[in-house]
Amino acid sequence: MDHHRTSKLPPGILRHGMPEVMEVTPALTEMEKNVKLMEEELKPSVELSEEEKQAIALSPEFQRFVLRAAKIMERAICEEQTDIFVDYAKSADADDER
Repeated sequence: MDHHRTSKLPPGILRHGMPEVMEVTPALTEMEKNVKLMEEELKPSVELSEEEKQAIALSPEFQRFVLRAAKIMERAICEEQTDIFVDYAKSADADDER
């Protein structure tokens, strides 16, 4: 037997207890959706162990990168008229060929 149909209360009045509440995800604008997707992409997929981090930091390739980047930044800070967007990866010979 259905208790809702036999209720003597007027429509819209609850018999007893609390109403059922469901969680609803908030609406997102297109920009918020894009930001959320970008944040998910930027998250590291796997956390490296301390040993792995140390191995990367001590690798010759990483050391060369950090030393080179530090020199470029130091030069950019010290000189007033430096173009920090210069492509330092190009060889000097490539410029002479043109």
